[in-house]
Amino acid sequence: MPPMQVAVFGLGYVGCVTAAGLASVGHRVVGVDVDQLKVDMIRDGRSPVVEPGVEELIADTVSRGLLRATTDSREAIAHADVSLVCVGTPSGAHGETDLGYIARAVADIRAAMDEVAPPASGHHTVVVRSTVPPGTVDGVVSPAFADPLPHGWSVGTAMVPEFLREGSGVDDFAHPPFLVAGTDDQAALDAMTRLFAFLGRPPRHVSVGTAEGLKYACNAFHAAKISFANEMARVLRFHGVDSREVMDVFCEDDKLNISRAYLRPGFAFGGSCLPKDLRSLQHMARTSGVDVPLLAGTWQTNELVISEVVDRVVALGRRRVALLGLSFKSNTDDLRESPNVELAERLMGKGFELRVYDPIINPERLVGANRRHVEAKLPHLNRLLVCRPEDALADADVAVVAHAGVPVREALLERRPAAIIDLQGDLGSTIESLPRLPGHRMVTSPAPHDRTPRVLIVIQNLHVPFDRRVWLECQSLLRAGYDVTVVCPAGPQSRPHEVIDGVEVFTYRPRPSDGTTRGFVTEYLYSFLATARLVLRARRRRGRIDVLQACNPPDIFWPLARWLRLRDGTRFVFDHHDLCPELYRSRFPDGRRLPLRALLFLERATFRAADAVTSTNDSYASVARTRGGKAAQDVTVVRTGPDPDRLKAGPAEPGLRRGHRHLVAYLGVMGPQDGVDIVLDAAHHIVNELGRTDIAFTLLGGGDCYPDLVRQRDRLGLGEHVVMTGRVPDATVSSVLSTADLGLSPDPRNPLNDVSTMNKTMEYMAFGLPVVAFDLVETRVSAGPAAVYARPNDVEAFAAAIVDLLDDPQARATMGRLGRERVVDELAWQHQEKAYVGVVDRLAGVRRAAAEQPAAPVGRGA
Repeated sequence: MPPMQVAVFGLGYVGCVTAAGLASVGHRVVGVDVDQLKVDMIRDGRSPVVEPGVEELIADTVSRGLLRATTDSREAIAHADVSLVCVGTPSGAHGETDLGYIARAVADIRAAMDEVAPPASGHHTVVVRSTVPPGTVDGVVSPAFADPLPHGWSVGTAMVPEFLREGSGVDDFAHPPFLVAGTDDQAALDAMTRLFAFLGRPPRHVSVGTAEGLKYACNAFHAAKISFANEMARVLRFHGVDSREVMDVFCEDDKLNISRAYLRPGFAFGGSCLPKDLRSLQHMARTSGVDVPLLAGTWQTNELVISEVVDRVVALGRRRVALLGLSFKSNTDDLRESPNVELAERLMGKGFELRVYDPIINPERLVGANRRHVEAKLPHLNRLLVCRPEDALADADVAVVAHAGVPVREALLERRPAAIIDLQGDLGSTIESLPRLPGHRMVTSPAPHDRTPRVLIVIQNLHVPFDRRVWLECQSLLRAGYDVTVVCPAGPQSRPHEVIDGVEVFTYRPRPSDGTTRGFVTEYLYSFLATARLVLRARRRRGRIDVLQACNPPDIFWPLARWLRLRDGTRFVFDHHDLCPELYRSRFPDGRRLPLRALLFLERATFRAADAVTSTNDSYASVARTRGGKAAQDVTVVRTGPDPDRLKAGPAEPGLRRGHRHLVAYLGVMGPQDGVDIVLDAAHHIVNELGRTDIAFTLLGGGDCYPDLVRQRDRLGLGEHVVMTGRVPDATVSSVLSTADLGLSPDPRNPLNDVSTMNKTMEYMAFGLPVVAFDLVETRVSAGPAAVYARPNDVEAFAAAIVDLLDDPQARATMGRLGRERVVDELAWQHQEKAYVGVVDRLAGVRRAAAEQPAAPVGRGA
């Protein structure tokens, strides 16, 4: 068959291998990319990506005039028979596939047709090779060519997914596992038959949706196989079983599509395909209301593999670490979502001295998304990289081996570091036969080490990471080099003992209160005993605790602090979340005075036991100084500012409005003092009395009053307008807040709420949502101009404020912008972190150089 004229859009891994491969079999190929550096490299006969064999193909085909590159789409489209779209499809903020590059490439193709001549046949086929969700070709690509085309042009579209593995892409291009063409256009199918005739077999003709879904199915299965092999290894090694031998025998059954490349215990999966495609599948399932526990479990297993390696390094107690291998697999420079990059970032965050060796990585040659990813994760990569494995191992106590090439193995035998962690099981018998500790492919010998300071945090009313403040504190302490343990009640998915993002967590089954005074006493006594048991367990497992942090409510953990101080000299920081006496007066306004006196006694005992107090706002700090008798220098205001990098608006999902014009959101706990009953009464007034049926409400969260509130909603006849989700994943919260028009802070005025900072208010602001709230002292301090303030505890005034704000889109936009700016510039956790870590440093006796200090707060606190 005669050669074809081909345009390849996107010169990343897929585009480069595809362009070079097609040119090598005689097609005339023009590569298109917006990155001038990539274009120039191909013009010079060099490859912009590291892939065995591809540079030789590019050099050969460029020299023969079969391959060239340009930034001008018109040059590529002129007389072209086929356009292959190979651009990136990264994950969006919520796991969805970002189709922006696809849409831009298609628009460029269509625009070029207005200015250049068509092929001799008059027919041009636009083919998507990138991984895209089902519906993309029909919904994004084909519509671009639905309008009348210039004279002489006709267009067909198709989906022909690629199955190229980085590191063996050239061979995979020449010998693919299958060739699939999804199209309903016969001319497009004929074009694909001509284009890939060199393979000696015609493409398998399927529907467009089948071709789009096939790549997701393959990548999800590959990821699941990797996680399965690692899960088997984690279970079997504690029984003295060689998991690699098990899997070698397991893979002898090759009749059921078992690939040895994936079914081998090793390290976590990563790269540019499996993570984003798993996220995209989960997003598709979530938007369709479909549960996918295997995919969720695959992510969890992959995370456990990384966390476990971090824990093993931490447990060794040595500070100098050599990481041998950084890209997600050997023989490639792809750092996108490499688990080795994630491992390096976490080790640095824990204060380890890290050196990295990778024979392929050269920061000066990284381009495009690859460069952006590593700059975000490891901005100082140049400082970490060394040229030889011997340089990385010089003075290193621990070697973490990701890529075990010959130079690495020789350097390990020469240097003999005190501990070796082999992530892939490729070191060979000579090194593995060295004396080693029990555990997964680890070689070690005893050596003295400096001890990492340890912080133990106890909570009673929430679990981590659901408690946002405590989780931010944990991450700050990890970045500051602390070993962090948390004891808390279990959440719906919690385990009795697990490690989450480097934080060791012990949980106990919570005992709910019946809402009476006796019920609270029983709950608190049970919680104290359960917490004390786990604190003792944590101390036995890991040794002395340097700093104990107790978070209230309730104020019951001071006896543990005094016992640990007597035993180990442990210092105590009281993280002052709530005012328990005011909480009692708010819940039981006519309650007996004896419980109130008991709560005041427990609060005073906690303040007196504390070496330092971190209060969430100035009102609480005043209570610590006056009622608690603390000196001013021992009280620090650390506000619960949100993380604006994590909490930010993503794309709206119109389906969440459920056919209504407006969506109003509530996020938070649903207890007696939280005012959710007021929201329901206000919704009743708005919908049933004012007749505003164009407004929908979504209430996110759970709590003691949740069942009663659901009954109240149904009694008011609001089932069509009010959805109450219970506690939901972060992704759902983000989707709802990204779609909503405003957020509600209905906390009624009472002795507690008037002086408390409401986390939900600042989270709304982080998402750029205007807020409707009652006029409370600390709410005004937090929200400022980002909220409208209704007369306290007045349902109709609250409802009127909601309606008025919904009917004023300009005010909503202005308030949302001001709120987001206030979070970023003043309230964000990054502005609180230095003060918080400074308190712990002072108690732990840690002194830091100025360069090690977290960034100082910027602007006025709130």
